[in-house]
Amino acid sequence: MTLAAASLLYRCPELYDEVSAPDVETVLKLMEVGSCRRVNSVLDVGAGTGSLLASLPDSFHCRVGIDVQVDMVKHARSAYPDLDIRVGDVRDFRIGRTFDVIICVGLVLAYLSTEEELRAA
Repeated sequence: MTLAAASLLYRCPELYDEVSAPDVETVLKLMEVGSCRRVNSVLDVGAGTGSLLASLPDSFHCRVGIDVQVDMVKHARSAYPDLDIRVGDVRDFRIGRTFDVIICVGLVLAYLSTEEELRAA
């Protein structure tokens, strides 16, 4: 996807999931394989429209998402008012708690261009 296309989708979150919906089944399998304990809390870094968090089972009692795109977060909050979706930059945003699993699908880390930014994230 080109930067121009990504930029358009960030400005039109209602179209975002049409083009780049996350594969929930694969994410759940990765969580199962990668976690040695029961997963109760999930942080989605780059939560976008919130569709991935909303698709996770209700057994994940704590589902929190952050995204730097204000329009995406507004859309997520409107579409999924029961989810905790926050505006924040992965490089300096702090939640103030730990999570069993942190997921980051999409291009979030690709936008970080220095080792310092990656360490901060």
